Amino acid sequence: MTETGNPIAAELDYFRRHRQDWEGHEGEYVLIKGETTVGFFPSYDEALRRGYEDFGMEPFLVKQISVAEHAFFISRNIEPCPISPQSLGTGAPA
Repeated sequence: MTETGNPIAAELDYFRRHRQDWEGHEGEYVLIKGETTVGFFPSYDEALRRGYEDFGMEPFLVKQISVAEHAFFISRNIEPCPISPQSLGTGAPA
């Protein structure tokens, strides 16, 4: 296990650094062990099978290649909503 406690931290970092280099493989799955690209596969199952054949129970990464990083916005605003059922006339008083 790595210093961060994540057994595939090195593989994830390698993926992030090289994702742009794999533009011609977009949609495929890459198998990564440490700082090595083992191969590209048309399906997750094929990449996973190869990972277990080559590395057994040692950590490795199989990840689908997407050149663009998809970001999601999640609001952490926890203040009460300014609109209450009472202000809408639809609820009982608090």
